Amino acid sequence: MPNTNSSLAARWSSVNELLQFFYQQGELKDFPPQTQLFRQGEAINTICQIESGLVKLTHTSEQGIMMTAALRFPGTMLSAAAAISGNPAPASAVTLEPSQMYCLAVETFLQQLKTNIKFANEVARAISQNFYEQTLHQARLGTLRAPGRVAQLLLQFLPRAVPEQNGEMCLQLPISDSDAARLLMISPEHFSRTLKQLKTRGLIRRSKGWIYINDLEALRREAE
Repeated sequence: MPNTNSSLAARWSSVNELLQFFYQQGELKDFPPQTQLFRQGEAINTICQIESGLVKLTHTSEQGIMMTAALRFPGTMLSAAAAISGNPAPASAVTLEPSQMYCLAVETFLQQLKTNIKFANEVARAISQNFYEQTLHQARLGTLRAPGRVAQLLLQFLPRAVPEQNGEMCLQLPISDSDAARLLMISPEHFSRTLKQLKTRGLIRRSKGWIYINDLEALRREAE
């Protein structure tokens, strides 16, 4: 029988202080699809580190217009910035597929920030990375045309793609075309037209809900 404590010790030694604390002190929870983790405007009670799955962040304006603000992948910490700054959640979070997360009470998280400088540094690094990626995403929305935006989105899901024998990369978007369009700030109709354009140019093809990337290098160039 394997030594569980030795296995955990080996795992902790290979990760940073932030993940170590979540592994040791957090509770690993399973969330089915469409679970709302927190609501926009509400106080943050729990900090979550995504172990597996996918989370969508949405923001609703005072006029009732909802936008998909971001997607959060494994390795991402949720709601830490709002908890640290003492602000309510700026967006709502919902799981898009079965997800596992390490969850901590916000009081435990904030106390660790005060007493563990290595932990605080890793939290600052994680929040800074999220800010950097979000800023880059917003900048690209303003500079890239629709094909480039769609290419960027497809490349986000490349780690999930399955290589085919003919060299194609096969993937299935876990978000609807409407959500994808809102994330890219284009209309659903424009999103559909852009996918057809990429297909006509030989970069991708679609079949039965799947997207096949035919020319990965060309797709990457499109996203630059």
